[in-house]
Amino acid sequence: MDSIRIKGSNENPTIICDANEGLIEIKGVSIGEDPLMEVYSPIFDWIEQYQENYQPETIVNIQLEYINSSSNRGLLRFFKKLENMQNENEDANVVINWYYNEIDEDMLETGENYLEMIKLPFNFIRIKK
Repeated sequence: MDSIRIKGSNENPTIICDANEGLIEIKGVSIGEDPLMEVYSPIFDWIEQYQENYQPETIVNIQLEYINSSSNRGLLRFFKKLENMQNENEDANVVINWYYNEIDEDMLETGENYLEMIKLPFNFIRIKK
C-alpha cells in the first residue's frame, strides 16, 4: 500500500499516512476553502485501503495551529472512520496524540470536544513555545 505525503501550505496542513508504520500525521493549519476535497478526501480513500491491511496499532499525530469550521467537519469524519475501523476489528488499536501550544487553549478545547464525540483514546500533549 502506498503512503501519502502531502506538503502543507498557508491554508492546508502537511499530511503523512504511512501504512507500514501505522502512522498518520496532520500538521499545520487547515483553513482551505474546500477542505473535504483539498485535504481530507485523499485521507478517507487511504483509510479505506488501510482497513484491509492495518497495523495492530495506528498512531495519529494531530498538531494543528488553526482549524476552521469546514475543516472541523472533515477531521470529525476522519476520526469517525478510524473509530469504525477500531470497532470492526478487535485487534485494531488507534491512539490519537493531540498536540497543542501551551498558550492556545482553543486548540486544547477543540481536541477535548473531539474526545467527547468519538470513542478513541486521546493523549493531549502540550508544546512549550
